[in-house]
Amino acid sequence: MAASPIKSFPFTSLPPELQRQVLVRTGLVVQVQRLRNPQGLEIFSGRPSYTKNDSSGCCGGCSDQQCRPACHCIYSPEPFSLSCTCYRFPLALFGTSHKISQLAREIVFSENRICLRGNLGATSAWLASQPPDLLALIRTLDVMITSKQLWEWGPLSSTHSNIQLPAEWNDLAAVISERLSLGNLTLSIDAACMYDSLLEDAGKENFESLKEVYKALVAPFAARPLFRSLHAFFVFWPLFGSSETEAERSVMGEDYDAEVRGKIAYEDRDWRLPHGWELGEVDENGDLNPYWLSYSPERMQDIE
Repeated sequence: MAASPIKSFPFTSLPPELQRQVLVRTGLVVQVQRLRNPQGLEIFSGRPSYTKNDSSGCCGGCSDQQCRPACHCIYSPEPFSLSCTCYRFPLALFGTSHKISQLAREIVFSENRICLRGNLGATSAWLASQPPDLLALIRTLDVMITSKQLWEWGPLSSTHSNIQLPAEWNDLAAVISERLSLGNLTLSIDAACMYDSLLEDAGKENFESLKEVYKALVAPFAARPLFRSLHAFFVFWPLFGSSETEAERSVMGEDYDAEVRGKIAYEDRDWRLPHGWELGEVDENGDLNPYWLSYSPERMQDIE
């Protein structure tokens, strides 16, 4: 007797909210986890990085021959173990019906923390190329600054002795102000976890020059009154906590209090992590956290 054909499930007949809840749980939303970087959906140099957050999250199910030291299961559908559970973005959803594809896109933009990193020109071009209705859905946008960028733009660069931010930085601020729904947006400028790299690259004696770089970075945002309508604006610097408040108020106004909007105070944050994770006295196993208040005097000197 021939087997009965398998009937497809009428997914699109479900109530819209139930469809959304199902798709949210398919991996479209990158889970924000401690000790992962980036902590969201990364757009690197204008290209989405559909990978797990970093190598520390590798499931260990792949052989050394199948994966390089930083697990790259995501990059190919063949050379990984069937037991591999590394995060893989569900790209196949976008090849289904137009209705499901559109709903999936809306979820990606509205539910994810969008992390921009890499080439500024490519990043601005990516934002400018997205449909306005999808950009309007973004609720959390982080502009990530690397230690290399922070130092190349500053007065200690090997090529110049003053602050030289690329024109693309101003262009990025312009695109964000013109294309996103600022009243619903939490915008962050984040260079917080660069302390170790800066210490190695520049040395403590040169840290003071960072304050001028900070001011230059925030200037294109402060110059655009539209940014005052942001739901929240957070700045995360690797050094000089008082400079964060100064930067935020230059954009949002003198009465603005980022902590009221949900930001973790500078002195309570784990400086190894982006986006301001709180530093707990004990770790997740209940053991004493060796990093508890182990900040360097240089990092804490202007808030004591």
